[in-house]
Amino acid sequence: FHTSAGLVLLGYFLARQNWKVFLPLMAGLILLTVHSLHSSIELPFVSRFLYEINKYTMHESSELWIRILSFSCVVSALLAPILFRRNGVRTSNILSDKTYVISLRLAIICVPFLTLPYFGYRFIYGMYPVILFLTLSPSLTPYTNSGSQFIALSAMNVVILLTWAAGSTYMRELPFFN
Repeated sequence: FHTSAGLVLLGYFLARQNWKVFLPLMAGLILLTVHSLHSSIELPFVSRFLYEINKYTMHESSELWIRILSFSCVVSALLAPILFRRNGVRTSNILSDKTYVISLRLAIICVPFLTLPYFGYRFIYGMYPVILFLTLSPSLTPYTNSGSQFIALSAMNVVILLTWAAGSTYMRELPFFN
């Protein structure tokens, strides 16, 4: 029930639009957000979102890597169907699949959130299961080697999470073996 959950639904609705609608809407939303951050005028629907952004600005540098690593999970989900496509299947077949295109747009929506501390990775991790579901979609099965894709995707995510655990000061201070 966090604010980022509502944004995931909004992002999914936005990602379902065609490119001609999606790109101008994305640009408009980014401009509206940036303008609202530097404006004294508060819009009713945007004020809670802006509050969440401003609340964590003091932690800006403390968790940059978690945002980058969380986005790398998204990128690995996008790469898996392409890297593990069946023999003879062209990349353009995968890139033209409707579910893959939606997941690609969802990943594009995540990019501006990389600039936001704390709230950014909460949003990206909210989007990640949707992107993962779409990239493992049955509609991609004729194009991909799904077993290999799933195993490779799991391995990529384990590496990403272990990298986070090794690099996180908080995780290194937890006594796992007592």
